[in-house]
Formats: sequence, C-alpha cells, structure tokens
Amino acid sequence: MRKYLVWGPAMWFSLFYLLIIIGYGFDMVRPSAYGTIVLSCTAALLFHKNKWYGAIPGVIIGLHRLHSYYSQTINFVDTRPFIFALIGYYIIMAVYIKKTPAQK
Repeated sequence: MRKYLVWGPAMWFSLFYLLIIIGYGFDMVRPSAYGTIVLSCTAALLFHKNKWYGAIPGVIIGLHRLHSYYSQTINFVDTRPFIFALIGYYIIMAVYIKKTPAQK
C-alpha cells in the first residue's frame, strides 16, 4: 500500500499541470511548475526506495508554495490548508519510512 501512497502527490501534480497544458498551452504554466513536478517525482522515487530523506524535496515544494502564497498581494483562494497538509504528508511519510524496516 505504501508503494502506491508515495506516488500520490507526484501523480496529482503531474495530472493537474498536464490538464492545464492541454487546455491552455505551455504558456500558461510557470517554470516553477515544472520544478514542482520534478521535485515531487524525486521525492516519490526516494520514498519508493525506502529513503527517509525523500521528504526534503517535498518540504521544499511546500515552502516554495507557502512563500508564493505570502508574496502575492491578491490570493483568490486560501491554499494554506493544502500547503500545510502537503508539508505534513512528507514529514509523516519520512518518519514512517525511518521507523519501519525495509521490506524486501
């Protein structure tokens, strides 16, 4: 179950940005979005290999999103709960992987 759970954020980010690209084109996606996809896939790959430090790229994504939220003057949607849930997810997964022995 955990092997599928670690790929969740990477798949959601990829699907979200893919739908935006299909609907509106490459010009509507910021370059930081591609970095988000790369970092989330890196985190998922490290988690898949039972490396607890896979949380570092995920927390970087969360901190970047938090910085973006506070640096913009107008926010139409309050995304802070999502951001804190994302950071919490990566920290909880890191603790879980650190505590459980590697499965073969």
